[in-house]
Amino acid sequence: MCSLKQYSLIIIYLMGAIHLYAQEKTNHLLNQFKMITDDSVKVDLALDLYYEFHRTDINQSLYYAKLAESIALKNNYKKLLWKSKLRKGEAYKNLGEFSNAITSFEDLIFLLQNKTSDDIYVSAKISLAKIYQNLQDYDKAKDLYIEALKISQQTNNENAEARIYNYLGSLHRSLDQPELAYDDYDHALKIVKDLNFKPGISACLTNLGLVSFDLSQYEMAQDFYEQAIPIKKELNDELGLIRVYINLISLYNRTGEKQLAEHYLTVAYEQSKHIENTDLVCSVLFNFAEFEFNNGRLEASRDRLLEILKNKDLIDDSKIISKTYSILAKTYEGLGQYDDAYNILIDKQRVDENLASKKIELATNEIEAKYKNQQKTKELELLSSKSEVQELMLRQRTQERNVTIILVIVFFVIMLLLYNFLRAKQKNNLNLLELDRAKSNFFANISHEFRTPLTLILNPLAQVINRDQVDEKDLSNLNLVKTNADRLLVLIDQLLDLSKIEAKKYTIKVSNCNISEYLMVISESFAFKAEEKDITFNVNIENQIQNGWIDKNAIERIVINLLSNAIKYTPKGGVVDFNSKIRNDTLTLTITNSGDGIPNHEQSKIFDRFYQRNNHSDGFGIGLSLVKELVELHKGKIELNSEEKAWTLFKIEIPIAVNLYKKTDLVDFDKTKALSDSKNSNLIQNSKKPVILIVDDNKDIGAYIERLFSKEYMLIVSDNGDDAFKMASQYIPELIISDIMMPKLNGVEFCKKIKNNEATCHIPIILLSAKAGEENITEGIKAGAEDYIIKPFNDVQLKNKVNNIIESRRKMIAHVSMKHYTIGDSIEGISKLDQRFLKKMKSILKDNLCDASFGASEFSSAIGMSRMQLHRKLKAVIGLSTSEFLRAERLKLAAKLLLKTDARISEIGYQVGFNNHPYFSKAFKDYYHCSPSEYLNAHK
Repeated sequence: MCSLKQYSLIIIYLMGAIHLYAQEKTNHLLNQFKMITDDSVKVDLALDLYYEFHRTDINQSLYYAKLAESIALKNNYKKLLWKSKLRKGEAYKNLGEFSNAITSFEDLIFLLQNKTSDDIYVSAKISLAKIYQNLQDYDKAKDLYIEALKISQQTNNENAEARIYNYLGSLHRSLDQPELAYDDYDHALKIVKDLNFKPGISACLTNLGLVSFDLSQYEMAQDFYEQAIPIKKELNDELGLIRVYINLISLYNRTGEKQLAEHYLTVAYEQSKHIENTDLVCSVLFNFAEFEFNNGRLEASRDRLLEILKNKDLIDDSKIISKTYSILAKTYEGLGQYDDAYNILIDKQRVDENLASKKIELATNEIEAKYKNQQKTKELELLSSKSEVQELMLRQRTQERNVTIILVIVFFVIMLLLYNFLRAKQKNNLNLLELDRAKSNFFANISHEFRTPLTLILNPLAQVINRDQVDEKDLSNLNLVKTNADRLLVLIDQLLDLSKIEAKKYTIKVSNCNISEYLMVISESFAFKAEEKDITFNVNIENQIQNGWIDKNAIERIVINLLSNAIKYTPKGGVVDFNSKIRNDTLTLTITNSGDGIPNHEQSKIFDRFYQRNNHSDGFGIGLSLVKELVELHKGKIELNSEEKAWTLFKIEIPIAVNLYKKTDLVDFDKTKALSDSKNSNLIQNSKKPVILIVDDNKDIGAYIERLFSKEYMLIVSDNGDDAFKMASQYIPELIISDIMMPKLNGVEFCKKIKNNEATCHIPIILLSAKAGEENITEGIKAGAEDYIIKPFNDVQLKNKVNNIIESRRKMIAHVSMKHYTIGDSIEGISKLDQRFLKKMKSILKDNLCDASFGASEFSSAIGMSRMQLHRKLKAVIGLSTSEFLRAERLKLAAKLLLKTDARISEIGYQVGFNNHPYFSKAFKDYYHCSPSEYLNAHK
């Protein structure tokens, strides 16, 4: 038996022999061509040389096609002339000189207009159609294919008929008509099977697999691919085999069969190492990178994508480069490298713009080259002597002079028309400005007028809804009326804001606040809506230990508007990303969503007032215009970046430094400044660390307590009870450590104020004081303090008491959560004020729980707290966020209705405020660990 080394030597020998044979054959043809004197034989030999060179040296191939044409033309060999012109056109097409190729094929078709049944005529039609298809002139290409198909059918040319059906299938796929493409490929397959033409069968099976994939017929697509693989192996078609593997990878990715997808990725990747086709190798690499990205292997995905970009200058397929930039940007984003992600997106946009301009330039050059080529060909055919050439040159100079005169006249006419146009436009702009001002005044006035009847609608409507005897069907309709009336009220507020901005009566009021926490609370209210639509909602708000100066109302409107739009226009299963960071006193917000994207020609209009992308939009084109106005009032800027059928990104940059604003723009400046002067007032809540408020007018004592707890807790500090109460109301800390002897508001009074406030009554307080004595301790405990520690205090004792109180609160919250707390349940260890707060929540939820539009924002407004306060309050009392609490209450109501009514499960979901039945079922199963139907069967 032969060894591996001997096999290798045999293969090398055979490859060398094949190469020598091919070279020897070419040399033999060249020698024959030089020796033969018979012109008809010379033409045949020239065409043979065309075939020898058409894969290795296209320029040499073109040379011999032209040589064959000239000899055939000189001797009037018609059939050989037609063949030569056909080969010349094919050579031009292979060189990418489409204008010359079109000229050659059109000349040939003209010569054969009386011999349409000839095979060469059909081939010329097919080749010309393929060029127009490459130039995306699909109508002209289709007409040519149909003409060629009819002739092939009339002459029973089955080989040509099969080819044309394949080309028509490709054209219909380009036109996004997969059903027609499937029929075309199926026709072609039947023909080549009858002919037992295996390369054709292999190609048709692959094409049918592709179009079945387009039609989401995945099992059928898999079957076609698996039929094609053994044929391609038999034909030793390595490139075709790799393409089938790539198609199978796409299929298994779509069907979620990751192991099979990874198997074929590995096979395709290993096989692609042995070929010299850069486009195909990079296509395999891209598929591998995309697979690794989707499976969370971000670093591996990044490395493969960067490997593709190293060879981007060698890649002909510009779509691979564009897709590579897209996935690489997402990969950098996933790795937290946001600057790199942003730069990659900029590079991608630049590449896409260059490709678009190149396409336009190529199309222009092709038209110009075609025109010039036709003119030169006709003129050169007419010229037979030097005198005719001179006459032509004289005629050209005369034409150039006449053209120059005409151009001068046209220039002056255009300038005159342009001048008149600009004057008319200026006048029209003034009229439009007046009209716009009148329109804004009209909307402002009519918006004010609408408020009174809307109030008279909403208030009686609320009374009717709250009645106990209202029929469920009527209640559903009334809630629908209320939802739309509320929506109309929001629209009116937007119109009023726009009119105020335009009239320069809207002024921003900035205050110092914890921006990151504020944004977290706003974004949290969208989690429920995202889950309802089965959308992945990613929030990345950097934990900046820094306050900033913003108009909270303006920022809230901006974020709510953009997030609402992002979720509305993201399809089911899509992704919405909300990112925030603070750098160099600038707040940067980016909101990205997957979906249809916004076409380039619409992006410049998207912020125009009352602009709608299509007639079916459910908005009025006000929201984004208001967002832009508010951002600019805030001395910021907003940018839009979008890729059609992929993603949309809004980027907002807003300065947050106090020195950028006038003192009249600031809210409660002196008090806020006092807070900002404290070195710890800018500490924000971290989700992993509890927040403690330290209150002591002695800076040394305050700093000492800070050092005791700085590693385990997030700390905020105040030096008086008055400011401390405001900070406690804003941040809702887990615990307060307060001195008793303080200016403005002493510790006992501060403790009473905290315990008598609905938002803060649950916060445990430890009082520190140098005042010993039973009466002082009793006074502190009566004020509501959890403990009273006498100075000088023991460090270990203080830390243990703080840890015990916080741990006790955690256990109480965990106990409440474990028993699936329901409004009305008694909770041990909470104050009467907290119990009153829970009853107030019960009353609000009774009226609004079944309203699908009633979310965290509406809940906080109804209960009289900010969203941050309500969020922190609920977390501290029952361990749930606002959105989680609302969802849980709706699910508990749904469980009761399942057992008490005969309504269908889908109806119950809508009754309790879920607009999406699949999401209702998923949420129910997550909460009760069984589906609604299983729950019903288990409890009946």
